Amino acid sequence: MNRSGEEQERVLRYLEDEGQGKRRRGPGRGEDRRRGGAWLGETLESWEERLLAFFSVSPQAVYTAMLDNSFERLLLHAVCQYMDLISASADLEGRRQMKVSNRHLDFLPPELLLSAYLDQQ
Repeated sequence: MNRSGEEQERVLRYLEDEGQGKRRRGPGRGEDRRRGGAWLGETLESWEERLLAFFSVSPQAVYTAMLDNSFERLLLHAVCQYMDLISASADLEGRRQMKVSNRHLDFLPPELLLSAYLDQQ
C-alpha cells in the first residue's frame, strides 16, 4: 500500500490476471477476462458505496468488517488508501477483522472513485 499509484495499478492488474487464470475452464479467455474484470469492478464499487454511506453519516466512527478472504481485504485496503482512510487488519477469534477510520474530522471523498478511475485506464 506504500507504493506509487502506478505500482498499485500494476499490482491490481496482476492480481486480476491471476484470479482470471484460475477460472480458465469452459468459456474462452476473452469471456473470462470480462467476467473477472466485472467482478473486480463490482467488488470495488460495493466497498466504495459502503464506505461512502458510512463515513458520510459518521465521519469519526470506525467501520469494521470480518473478511477471511485475503484478496477482498487487499481490495478494501486499496479503496481505503485511495479514499484517504486508515485501514488495519487483525486476528479476532481466529478470523480476520478489518477496521477502517477517517483521519480527518470531516469525510471528503475523492471526486473520482477508484472504480471509475480504473475504468478509464
